[in-house]
Amino acid sequence: AAALGRPLHSQRCEETPFTPRYLAKLLHSAVPELRTTLLHVWAVVLSHEPSCQVECLKANGHAYFIEVLRDARRVQEAVGGKQLAVQGRDQLLAFSLFGCLCRGYEPAQAACVAEGLQDLCLAALSHADPLPRRWALVCLALLARGHRPAALAVLRAPPPPAPGVSQVAAQLTDASPAVRAAAVACAGAVLGAAAPQRFAVLLAPASPPAADSLDSSRSSRSSEAGGEAG
Repeated sequence: AAALGRPLHSQRCEETPFTPRYLAKLLHSAVPELRTTLLHVWAVVLSHEPSCQVECLKANGHAYFIEVLRDARRVQEAVGGKQLAVQGRDQLLAFSLFGCLCRGYEPAQAACVAEGLQDLCLAALSHADPLPRRWALVCLALLARGHRPAALAVLRAPPPPAPGVSQVAAQLTDASPAVRAAAVACAGAVLGAAAPQRFAVLLAPASPPAADSLDSSRSSRSSEAGGEAG
């Protein structure tokens, strides 16, 4: 697994027999110790089998896993903005999970916006570590892509420390190339979903001038040249 660049937990999850319906039932458990394990398992499941988005959403998995991001945020604030190793790892996995859950699945996008996922992603952009910023931007891009309400929620997210659109724009000049690339993808997804017609006009190739306009411009240049010669 190490040689292939795959995390060990991914290998173990793939070797463990389970069904998405059984895993969905575990999401109703009140045992807090299960949260990290289920986060790991569901992150792998959704990355390999997007059709499990329905089962995860039906079991309110988005509300279950949003608490992981809220816990990470609370811990970060409690320790003065520092990122602890365990919370940092779980936060990255949660961003990955939500990206897979929202990718091309409008019901999940709407449900995650209602839970405030966009605010938690924007809050992660203040991290000193570029890795959480990168994955928060990727998560925001998949949350907003093709879903106008989610894109508008990102754009209209209130301070602090700045409006959502300003926070995303600030990442375009980040020192990390990976963060800049994620910010470009995020900005494109948000703007493309929020104002698709205006964005399409900006990206549309310039149309060639009509033939009659070319002829008229040529004739005017010829007449001007003849006048100067006379």
